[in-house]
Amino acid sequence: TIHPTTLEVGDFLPNMVKTYKESGWNVRLTYPSLPYIEDVVELPEDFVLPTYKETVILKTIKLVVFDFDDTLAKHADSLYTEHRGNGDKYFMQAHQAPDTFYDDIEVCHPDSSLKNIVGYCRLNNIPMYCISKMRFSLHMEAKKQFVKKHYGDDIEFVMASSQEMKNDVLRILCKEHNVEPYEVLFIDDFKENVQRAKEAGYKAILPEKAATIMVSKKTSLLEYMDD
Repeated sequence: TIHPTTLEVGDFLPNMVKTYKESGWNVRLTYPSLPYIEDVVELPEDFVLPTYKETVILKTIKLVVFDFDDTLAKHADSLYTEHRGNGDKYFMQAHQAPDTFYDDIEVCHPDSSLKNIVGYCRLNNIPMYCISKMRFSLHMEAKKQFVKKHYGDDIEFVMASSQEMKNDVLRILCKEHNVEPYEVLFIDDFKENVQRAKEAGYKAILPEKAATIMVSKKTSLLEYMDD
C-alpha cells in the first residue's frame, strides 16, 4: 500500500508503482481523504496523486545517511570548489594533514540541526552513515576526521564515485540492514540527489529542512533533545 503518510508522493509515483509491480508486488493506492482508491493494474504515465507535504517522523526511521560537503560539513567559503586552485595541492594538503584540513585550510563548520539528528540516532541505536562523492580516497581521511571530531565516531564513512551512484549505496545499505526505503532518512545538499532518492522511495531532504523534523506527530526533535 502506498500512501502519503508513509511515502511522499509526487510526479515520481508512476515510476515507484512500476518498480514495485516489476518486483512482484500487488500495489494499491490510498490517500487520507480516500482511504482506499483502487488496486493498480495499469497506471497512466501522467497519473499523480494530490501533493501531500510530509514532515519526517523519526520514529519511523531505522537508518540515517548524511552527505558530507555542505551537509555535515558546512563550508565557510560558498565558492570553495572554485577557490581550490590547483587540484593537486588540495588533495595533497588533505592527505598530509587530515586531522586539521577542514578546520584550518578548507574551513568547515558542523550543522547544529544535524547534530540533533545524530544525537537522536545515538540514543535510539539507529545506524548512521556519511556518504561522499569522491573520485579517489586521498582526502577521505580528512573527511572522516572532521565527522569524528564534530559528530562522534559512530558514523560510518562510505564513498560513491558519482552523485548518481549514491542511490546504489542506499540500496545496498537497505539490504545490509534489512530495512525498506521509506525507513531510511537521506540528507543531501544537492537537490538532484534528494529528488533521485525520493523517486526510489527514500525519505530524502535538504539539510535546511532538518530543523522541521519531528520525533512524533506531537514532539519536535528539538523538544526531544532538550528533555
